[in-house]
Amino acid sequence: MKTFSCIIPAYNEAAGIGRTLEVVSPLIGSALLEVIVVDDGSKDRTREIVKGFSNVRLIENEVNKGKSASVAAGIAAAAGEYIFLLDADLRGLNAQNIHDIIAPVKNGSADFSISYRKNAWPLFPFKKIDYLSGERVLSKASLLPVLSEMTQLPGYGLEVFLNGVILRNVMRIAVVPWPNVENTFNQDGQSWVAVTRKTLRIWRNVLSTISVFEMYSQNLRLRKLLVSEAAPRPRLKLSFVIPAHNEEKVIAQCIESVQKEIARYDFDTEIVVVNNNSKDRTKEIVGRMPGVTLVDETQKGLVFARKCGLEHSTGELIANIDADVVVPEGWLSTVMMAFARDPHLVALSGPYIYHDLGLVRRILVRLFYYLGYAGYILNSKVFRISGMLQGGNFIVRRDAMAKIGGYDTRIAFYGEDTDVAKRIFKVGKVLWTFQLPMYTSGRRFREEGLATMGIKYAMNHVWPIFFSKPFTTVYKDIRE
Repeated sequence: MKTFSCIIPAYNEAAGIGRTLEVVSPLIGSALLEVIVVDDGSKDRTREIVKGFSNVRLIENEVNKGKSASVAAGIAAAAGEYIFLLDADLRGLNAQNIHDIIAPVKNGSADFSISYRKNAWPLFPFKKIDYLSGERVLSKASLLPVLSEMTQLPGYGLEVFLNGVILRNVMRIAVVPWPNVENTFNQDGQSWVAVTRKTLRIWRNVLSTISVFEMYSQNLRLRKLLVSEAAPRPRLKLSFVIPAHNEEKVIAQCIESVQKEIARYDFDTEIVVVNNNSKDRTKEIVGRMPGVTLVDETQKGLVFARKCGLEHSTGELIANIDADVVVPEGWLSTVMMAFARDPHLVALSGPYIYHDLGLVRRILVRLFYYLGYAGYILNSKVFRISGMLQGGNFIVRRDAMAKIGGYDTRIAFYGEDTDVAKRIFKVGKVLWTFQLPMYTSGRRFREEGLATMGIKYAMNHVWPIFFSKPFTTVYKDIRE
């Protein structure tokens, strides 16, 4: 059963905190596990009023730290699996509002819910999202990795920061109408001068956290994640599959980069390493790393290893990466956002960045990718015969792989990615984008030469498309 902790930041909220707690405190033990008020160094009777509610927990900041830091303190102290953020200065709030905003997350139809109040900011109603609403429900797990960042935010930068968390984690969003509720910062007898100053302070904080362009970009991207309770979309699990043959020098760095990327988000993921007949310490190193599933494939060959990883993984999405890659920050978010937005997308890929090559070689590789991208546009958009995937940096849907019969184990090494791209293109959308780079070693370029490898890769991209077989059938293991 899902549990919810209500966090209420409060600074000089004596005028309204009592009526808010009168609504939420009776819900403790039923809809809410607990209610935590974080008093941020108030100078009025806020603390005294809160202490009058015996079942409400009070955290006291001796000095004013700002709303963001107060919310972070409340989250850190919360016992619930999910956090319900609630502003203290609301008028018209009732128990049904609380049940309504928790329901989409509780019943699994959404990962995040947000209120749409009577006096939503006038800049945003046409988007049907109260972009700066303080009433939100989301998992504690999605917030724990960013608590330290949260404490550094300006007081009113919290909401736009949380919007970024929601987008990175590709959360399904439910907007919950609160037509009877409004905040009161512009009421309760405040002069227009005081209201104007507070409004300017809010927007100064917001724009110091995010630019105007990013603000509207966020708003548009948030709208793409909106869901209705009538049509819930299941969250996708992603399996990282890493073939490894004699990769003792690089495998730990690869896995650590994957684990760091996983820790940044609240996605359902797993890591499967396929020990592909290694004769060095690869298996020993992987076996000592927590959170990794290690399987053996004695038949040596990249495609045999990919096939084995597919069979032993459980995710709806399969991320095929190589043992010598380093996953960059944001890679996982880009992947999950792409597949969440487009149910017809069956494969996604992006380029390599050869981080250990010199500048001139990296520029030449980039030019090679531009040529490849031009071919991709022609083949996928004009001739409609194939997509393009970068081996070691591509993600496929499991059900799409089943439809095409899986990997072709007759292919030794070169051309395996293009073979998949051509066949999977027939069952759905294949997207190749420069927005999904992956860092990798340039060891093969250094060993065999940039020109030689450029020709090999080009020929083995063209041949499977037009002749249904790779150009090169023999390959050399390159290790450092």
